[in-house]
Amino acid sequence: MNKDLNIYTPELDPWIQNGVKHALIDVDNTLVKANIAELYLRMRKNSFKRSWSWRLWLTGFAAFWAPIYLLLDAMNREWFQRAFYRRFRVFSPEQIDQASEQLVQEKCRTRLISYTHQLIPYLQKNNITVLLLSTNIEPVVKRMAQRYGVEYLCLPLLQNGTAAQVGLDELRDFKKNHAERYPSESLLAVADSKHDLPVLQHAAYSIVIENRPLSWMKKIRGTYIRVPGTLVHHEQDHADNRTHAKNVPS
Repeated sequence: MNKDLNIYTPELDPWIQNGVKHALIDVDNTLVKANIAELYLRMRKNSFKRSWSWRLWLTGFAAFWAPIYLLLDAMNREWFQRAFYRRFRVFSPEQIDQASEQLVQEKCRTRLISYTHQLIPYLQKNNITVLLLSTNIEPVVKRMAQRYGVEYLCLPLLQNGTAAQVGLDELRDFKKNHAERYPSESLLAVADSKHDLPVLQHAAYSIVIENRPLSWMKKIRGTYIRVPGTLVHHEQDHADNRTHAKNVPS
């Protein structure tokens, strides 16, 4: 076990010995420092031919829409997602797929979270089934899963005519419904926020990626540890066997 895992999880081996067989791992801000808004804003920026028109649009978005989305997210994450994902309808699935590839390549070089990046191969080495469980969209999550050789479950990207449409039919209690398919005593959950509480509460063992203790963590019923979200910087692409990695402050 490498240095970071030794420092932060002396409990990990006993958990495995106690019968952990499955690990559900969140993606955004748990495996990689990213969120769906970054993908959307990147695509909108690329759609403008002139920098001044992009800055003008961004100013209007930040002044009017951003506070609305932040309020929705604070009140109910599902409300935010249902509202925000509608914005992707101005793009085609092919455009989103291409932008997702570029985003994932960039994030995997500079914004991977060190601990979770190391944790996944360690779990695989110990014959624990790893699944990325996320309410991000498939073009992003699929690429992250492929890089680690694990399965994934996320929101599908559908085609509606020439436009893209995020499949939201199963969004309600998406993570909770899947987590409850596993026996609590054999489940490890890895996540970063209060929005993941249903999964963290169901699992007998949890790892919370967060730099400081927060009040919502007291609601976790099982055994859990908190690990800071230190980033790891790759000088080459993660898929390259010659990659050299070093920790950088988050």
